[in-house]
This record gives sequence, structure tokens and C-alpha cells, in this order.
Amino acid sequence: MSTVWKGGCLPFKDKAGRNNQGRITVRRRGAGVSKHIRNISWDLQNPDQYKIEAFEYDPHRTAKVAFVKNKEEQKFFVVATEKMKIGDNYQGFKALKDFPLGAEVSNIDMKFVRAGGTAAVILTKGPDGVVIRMPSGETRILDENVKATEGRLTLHEKVGKRIKNAGANRRLGVRPHVRGVAMNPVDHPMGGGEGKSSGGRPSVTPWGIITKGKPTRLKAWPKCVVTPRKRAYQMKR
Repeated sequence: MSTVWKGGCLPFKDKAGRNNQGRITVRRRGAGVSKHIRNISWDLQNPDQYKIEAFEYDPHRTAKVAFVKNKEEQKFFVVATEKMKIGDNYQGFKALKDFPLGAEVSNIDMKFVRAGGTAAVILTKGPDGVVIRMPSGETRILDENVKATEGRLTLHEKVGKRIKNAGANRRLGVRPHVRGVAMNPVDHPMGGGEGKSSGGRPSVTPWGIITKGKPTRLKAWPKCVVTPRKRAYQMKR
């Protein structure tokens, strides 16, 4: 494990696609290299007293994390934005009402806009709240006292990196994927047949549930959504 502060790292046990009863709910997950998660501190008290010491990689995020420390040697990890530089003071979280119009914000309410390279934009302010445009293009109205960090999140070099061989996928915890038509009839509804058969029916799961074309998403949007983002079937192809 390579890190600037081992005290801020916690061992992480991969669930390998199991739920709290130990049943497999997501197939083709498991094994992989053991990882240590960085314990992120979100809303620090007196953040301007902390100085940014270094940036480092977190195996559980697409954004980099920043190592901050104050004069009393109190140390923390925070999610890094593009505006952060080594030696600068950490700015911390501010309320949405304190940002100017058009500003890019991230880590909204410590729940939204946390992926690497993403940011939301503040559009308008009013008595009902602050209207922001999310990275997906969706516009939402949020309470003006909701906290966020200024700037776009950093994007780690690992994002979009080409996986060159099967072993690299196994180290990431991705197990092999066997097609249903390549199985025996006892193992899958689309298995069996003479030669390279197509299964003889629409694509289904091993339990017979249709996989293509059947809508499974709820239609209702949350009340805070002003302009919803486009669904996959609404995209131009």
C-alpha cells in the first residue's frame, strides 16, 4: 500500500456481489487485489487552518484525494478539486447561497456530484432555493443552505484506461462472463441445441426474465427535479 498517511487508510473487505445474507445478488464479482479505502473527512471545522500537503490515488474513487494537515498535526483526507494546489489553504464547504451565479460546485450535500471530472453549475437563486444544473444535464432546485465545495473534481489517470488482458480485469474483481447460449439446457433457458444455435427465444436471464426491451425503471421523478435528464431510450442513436 502506497500512501502519505497510513493512519487515514482502512482495510476494505469486498462483498463480492453478496448481500447481508451471503446470497449472490450481482454475478461475476469477486477475488481481485485487496484494497485500502481512504477515510474521507467531509465538513472540517475551521478548514482554512489546514494546508494541502499532497495528492494521492484512492482505489475506490475516480477522483484523487488531497492530504491536509494543520499546525496541531491533525491530518485528514479530502476529495480533491482542480483548483487545489500543494501549499494552498483548504477552502472546505460553503452554502450554495454563498457561490456566485455560474460557479462550478461539487460534493453537493456530500452526496451528489462526487465522480471524478464532474461539476454542477449554479443557474439561478430565488426564494424557493438554488437551481443547479447537474452533470447529466438535469436541473434541480435545492435548499440554499445545502453545502458544497468550489470547483470541478479532479479526474484520475486510471479513468478510461484500456484493459489490455483478462488478468487486468481479474485484478479489478471482475470474473469471467459465460454466454447463456454456450451453456447446457440444465444451466440456462437459452442453452443447448445443435451447433451454434441462438437460443430459440428472446434474450432472458438464467431465471427466465426478459432482458431486452422490458421497462424496469420507475417513471416518477423526485419533486426537486425541475428539468429531468433524458432516459437512455430518449437519446438519439
